Amino acid sequence: MVILLGIFYGFISLLNPEIMSFYFLKYIFLATIFYFTMLVFLKKISALRNKFEKNVMVILVGITLLIMIPTVIYWFFYNNTGFEVSKALRVIMYIPIIFYIIINKLDLRRYFILFSYIFTFVAVYQMLNIDGEERVLSLFNHSNFYSIYIVVLIIFLLEKIHFSTQFKNKIYIISYILLNIIIILFGTGSRTSFIVIMFLLIVYFFFNIRNKLSGIIYSFVFLAVGVLVFIIFKDSLTQTRIFDMSYGYQYYGQENSFVWRLKRWHYAIEAWANMPFMTKLIGTGWETASILSRDYYGMAIHNEYLRILIELGFIGVFGFIFLLGKLLMMGLKCFDKEGYMSLALITIMVIVSAFTENIFIASESFSAIILSVSVCVGIIYKNASEKKTS
Repeated sequence: MVILLGIFYGFISLLNPEIMSFYFLKYIFLATIFYFTMLVFLKKISALRNKFEKNVMVILVGITLLIMIPTVIYWFFYNNTGFEVSKALRVIMYIPIIFYIIINKLDLRRYFILFSYIFTFVAVYQMLNIDGEERVLSLFNHSNFYSIYIVVLIIFLLEKIHFSTQFKNKIYIISYILLNIIIILFGTGSRTSFIVIMFLLIVYFFFNIRNKLSGIIYSFVFLAVGVLVFIIFKDSLTQTRIFDMSYGYQYYGQENSFVWRLKRWHYAIEAWANMPFMTKLIGTGWETASILSRDYYGMAIHNEYLRILIELGFIGVFGFIFLLGKLLMMGLKCFDKEGYMSLALITIMVIVSAFTENIFIASESFSAIILSVSVCVGIIYKNASEKKTS
């Protein structure tokens, strides 16, 4: 079961569902894992061992209700051809998987890193053969989703550097991190992910410099290599999508992506403001926001806070922000310990990325984030349990 979960987490769940062979493979795996983990979930309900496990159960059941109540209401009472209740059901299928990973304290990071070489190889191949202003996708549906995956990968690699004792291994990991940053710069062109990576590196360097001399040395080496890369590719960087706001314009007067997002947010808020009070409180249902706005029908809001406010209401967005705060405090509590560091950095990534991206509507980024957080919490739970028994 662990191997099956590792393969699903590190590779299968991240594949582009628009490709039918990937779609069937992904959801056959998901259905299989859901079945076995759901049996454990139901069995554990009446036999939880401690307060932590009970809290995990309560949170997961609460998330299920927050998503399904407004979604079922919308499904029954509104006839909209653009709405698919199956999207909410596929999200809920992850609930027992999350529970299984945490309760069994599974460390699946090695699967995530191991399978990343496949995605990186494909991405590099695409970069070398890319035409014009195309963006690198690797095996993902969209370059932004692949970029979010890269951020999570870099977080796990940073943690691996921190706890590695071999200098050569650290140099190799740093090189692999730089390669993935280059893929974002010249391949995916995701501004949000690039900004998030730079911010996470600052946080990581701060905690390393604060704690020990070796951290200062490795931080300096990393920064020096980064500056050197920037100097070498300076002219090329100014022509990339990240640094050139007019990059990719195809017609006269085209708006840049940030202005487009602002307008999208405006119409989304306008649609929400006209909702009844009860709808504002509990929302319209999972993945309904894209079909509510008259001006951007079918298009993502590109703001996770606004999307959740519309789809899950005041209660949902409050719960989302509260959960992010709890996870961040948990991670920062013991930042220098395994599991805590990656949890804190992933949570920071979610907090920042959620302002300009819908990181939970795509199955690839949803899986990369949600299952990675579960793995981190499971590692923390494992370390805490071992500490109590020692």
